[in-house]
Order: sequence, then C-alpha cells, then structure tokens
Amino acid sequence: MIFYKSKRLAFFLTSDIVLILLSVYLAFSLRFSGDIPSIFYHGMMVSAIILLVLKLSFLFIFRIYKVAWRFFSLNEARKIFIALLLAEFCFFLIFYFFSDFFNPFPRSAIVIDFVLSYMFIGTLRISKRMLVDFKPS
Repeated sequence: MIFYKSKRLAFFLTSDIVLILLSVYLAFSLRFSGDIPSIFYHGMMVSAIILLVLKLSFLFIFRIYKVAWRFFSLNEARKIFIALLLAEFCFFLIFYFFSDFFNPFPRSAIVIDFVLSYMFIGTLRISKRMLVDFKPS
C-alpha cells in the first residue's frame, strides 16, 4: 500500500512538474504568437522556476497529492483552482516588488499561465475518472 502511494505521488509530482513548465513555456509562446524574442528568455526561465516552486508548494498545502484520482471531484477542482490562483498571486507580488529582475516581462503571460496550468493539471486529475465513468458497460 505504501509503495502504491509513493508510486502515485511520484507520478503526479513528475506530471505536475512537466505540466507546469509546459504551461509557462506555452504562455510565453501564446503571448508572442509562437516566436518568443530572445530578450524574454531570462524572464521566462526565472518565472518558470519560481512558479514551479510556488505551484507545487500550494498544491501540497491544499493536500492535492493525498487524493486518489478515482475520487477526484469538484471539491478537488476547487482546491486546485485556489492553489494555483494563490501561487500566481504570490508570483505577481514577487514580480511587482522585484520587477527590475524580470524586465522585460509580459504581464499577460501570468494570466495565460494560470489558465493553462489549471486546464492541464485539472485534466490530468480527472482523466482516469472520466475513463472509468464513461466506459461502456
């Protein structure tokens, strides 16, 4: 049982890391229509690291990694939404107070990243439940 839980945690943690980094990259890519200017690479890399730490921290705080994905419900979707929203808000505060460190940085990428992260992480969590619930009997 402990092996199963650690295996599940490793799967979700690895998946979330990949999805969070992908959402940051896609947020910048969407913001710049697929062609990210090289001047924004530094800001993208720094924001990816900070957002990764913040999002994983808030997902742990909200105990998202304790829920088996077959029991995923609207309550967990709400927790993911709030966790990601708080992570983005904390990032915005860091960005606001240390804006010189990020310059240049497109603020719209923060909003795009939030939407993409929620879609990706939420879809991953609900995928098994959808497969089980919609399987023909």
